[in-house]
Amino acid sequence: MTIPLARGIDTCALCEKAEDDGEDSKIWWIGCSAMECSREYHISCVGLTADTMPRRYQRWYCPMCSEKKSKKRSVKRSVNISSPSIEQPNHLQENLTVSKVRKNDSVNRPDTIPEPRASGVSLKSAASILFLALVYFLTAYFFYRRISNEF
Repeated sequence: MTIPLARGIDTCALCEKAEDDGEDSKIWWIGCSAMECSREYHISCVGLTADTMPRRYQRWYCPMCSEKKSKKRSVKRSVNISSPSIEQPNHLQENLTVSKVRKNDSVNRPDTIPEPRASGVSLKSAASILFLALVYFLTAYFFYRRISNEF
């Protein structure tokens, strides 16, 4: 069973009455879940009953916000993003040249894609550079310790 929501609202956004016309004189309210909407309604005014009313943490959108949401969805669906074609004027198509690709060209075969490499440094030379840096660091460290212990 749902709990009646008494939010201290003065009138319903649809019927503009303060009370529910229900037989048990309880006022059942439901508020819109849209962040920008503050309208609240009698559940009977929006076609809900105590049994069909959404539970406390379920979202419910009022008729006005539902209509706005459906319009936004239909606009998103109606937008058709198509790639430029020959018939459509496009300033980039002026300098295009068309060439045919044969079946055996290396473009179509994924096994001919070169492996990514580090820019000009092989793994072996990188390891030797790191080793030399480590030797330099350790030499400087032990030299510093020896000098500081002498004073």
